[in-house]
Amino acid sequence: MKIRIAERLRPFSHRPGTRLILPRSDHVLTLYPTLFKVNDRSIPLELSGPVKEFTVQLDLEKGCVWVWGFYREGYRRFCLWSESGEFRMAGTRGGDQAAAPLFHSKPFERLSLGSHKKQDWCLVKRRGDLKEIVPHWMRLAQLIPQVQPHQEGALGFMLQIQKNKPTLHDEIWQLYDVGFDGIFHPRLEDEDHLGISLPPVSRKCSPLALIAEGAKFLRSLFIESGSQISILPCLPSAFHCGRMVSIDLGTAGLLDMEWSKKMIKRMVFYSAVDQEQTFLFQKGIKNFRLKRESEKGEKIISTGSALSFAKDSTYYFDHFQK
Repeated sequence: MKIRIAERLRPFSHRPGTRLILPRSDHVLTLYPTLFKVNDRSIPLELSGPVKEFTVQLDLEKGCVWVWGFYREGYRRFCLWSESGEFRMAGTRGGDQAAAPLFHSKPFERLSLGSHKKQDWCLVKRRGDLKEIVPHWMRLAQLIPQVQPHQEGALGFMLQIQKNKPTLHDEIWQLYDVGFDGIFHPRLEDEDHLGISLPPVSRKCSPLALIAEGAKFLRSLFIESGSQISILPCLPSAFHCGRMVSIDLGTAGLLDMEWSKKMIKRMVFYSAVDQEQTFLFQKGIKNFRLKRESEKGEKIISTGSALSFAKDSTYYFDHFQK
């Protein structure tokens, strides 16, 4: 009863001058067919146009950026990445493939909200569908350095909308619209003059905080953990179905879950320690079935009951009943 997500997150754009954050760094990239900008540094490419099929891709699986196109000199492909905070770049020509750097890390949290459309980011933004946007936002937050949170600009707006649950979906879209350009390049001010009122911004505040703090807020719609673990505590109706896997519960372990029709359907919990834990589910769910891996027996458990879990054991939850 494994829960998997097949979708891979690699948003792209064909627009020259696309801005984005280089994963595993705070470097801002602005990418043109024959010029790469890294913060204030310019890197001209000894290539000539016109360029066909120019593409910038943010690879959220490998944690790097790809740029390619057909120049007058032929096909070129570049890989941009960060190594110990330093910008790195490699390029190839013809049919050769630039190798992406290998990063060894633990499994990351992954979210899918049931959208499988092409990840052309200009079209994504035009559609305005948060089911496409939110999984990318939450993944990118796992690939940037930690910065000091604050309450200025778009982050101040985010704190305001958390109180408005009935209109939460529309206001999350407003936060994304005002807070990002390019492919998830964060900004704190209303640079597009959308007419959204934002708190004032000082120069000391980092826009990167919008990615990290926004992702924490979005994650809290799906799961909250503390003395108890709340499942789908504030699920917007637009996110009526989805999967979330490798959810990090700290020392408690890892959790995978699947829901449809706005109700939890299946969960897999890996317990990292011997523990007692209480899972809280949506209103109306009275009981569920619980089974420990490698054991034949299964139990019907009432919602809200404290459960005992053994170290290094996997448990399956299903048959949630109202």
